[in-house]
Amino acid sequence: MKLRENIEENQADYLARYLPDGEAWKSKWIEGSNLRNLLIGLGKEFSNIEQRNSWLRRELNIYSTEDLIEYWEKDYGIPDNIFSITGKTIKERQTNLIIKEMMNGADKAPDWEYIAKQFGFDVKVYPGTDKTRFTYTFPIIFADYPKYTIIVDMLGISPTDPSINLLKSVFETIKPIDCVIIYI
Repeated sequence: MKLRENIEENQADYLARYLPDGEAWKSKWIEGSNLRNLLIGLGKEFSNIEQRNSWLRRELNIYSTEDLIEYWEKDYGIPDNIFSITGKTIKERQTNLIIKEMMNGADKAPDWEYIAKQFGFDVKVYPGTDKTRFTYTFPIIFADYPKYTIIVDMLGISPTDPSINLLKSVFETIKPIDCVIIYI
């Protein structure tokens, strides 16, 4: 309890320094005076406000939330057909929230590649026109509508590997409705 008393005294001293010097304010340094007790009480409350503010800043950030993670998941629609919450650690649940957030604005190849990195995969994403039109780059892919094709190069992972099914589900969710994804 001695540590708490020292913290309270330090808070009171800190607040007392902001009060003017003069005859009316001398009691700010006198132990047991009404003004000193008021400063100690205010110091306690300011300390409580600071702790609550720190907690709130942590919980309002999806990268660090723990206590309010259920509310974040509810707002983001988790659990859904892609993400579940059963048997997951807080860190895994935070990662799900981050991926779900990234899915909202993932409209460029680097966004898709970054999402894949969150799942632990290294991929390269190309528009269909890069590999289906002259000048050809290998591998050449023949697609009916290259303008509406997205090519995901799995870089050494077989596109039929079951470990990438969750990533494929995410990509199918964020792709434009008139596009086709080809995994190579």
